[in-house]
Amino acid sequence: MKKYNKGFTFYELLVVISIMSLMVGFITISLSTVYRNNINRASDNMESALKTARANAISKGTDNGWVSFYSKDNNIYALIGTELDETDADKMFDFPNQNWVKVASNVDSFGYTYSNGLGWVYIPNLSGNITTLNFQQSTGSFNGFHYYYSDHTMYSGSSPLTITIEKGGKSREITVEPFGYITAN
Repeated sequence: MKKYNKGFTFYELLVVISIMSLMVGFITISLSTVYRNNINRASDNMESALKTARANAISKGTDNGWVSFYSKDNNIYALIGTELDETDADKMFDFPNQNWVKVASNVDSFGYTYSNGLGWVYIPNLSGNITTLNFQQSTGSFNGFHYYYSDHTMYSGSSPLTITIEKGGKSREITVEPFGYITAN
């Protein structure tokens, strides 16, 4: 009586494991590309909002040189041309009834780095917080920003501001210089 071995041979297992390893590698590369594309798109949209606010300040006046960013549920929204302040809570936190536009989706985190005169400070923009940046009329210079959270306001002068966006271990930075130059790295 002849016995038949119904298991896989070593070579068959080696081929299957090799194919599975290649598939995992391709999926990892694909996810990395998706994260990088998401970060690039978010950065480009935020940079565009900043440049639009600066162009409005130069052409339309100070009242239009504002851009605000709001984060909620890993999404980032922008409001261009409207000054928000802590005394007008209805306008400031009336989301989404204002003209907020989604500029980034599924972002792990984003925040701001600026100099407070003593050193560089990083502020994470937590869900529900608003940051408003202002550009000066006619020159387009960066006047600074307000960061609103609950009942508090933080203010920075016209030091350079860096906005960092992160997703899946990838990050991108947008720098706003005192003279209004806006660059993404």
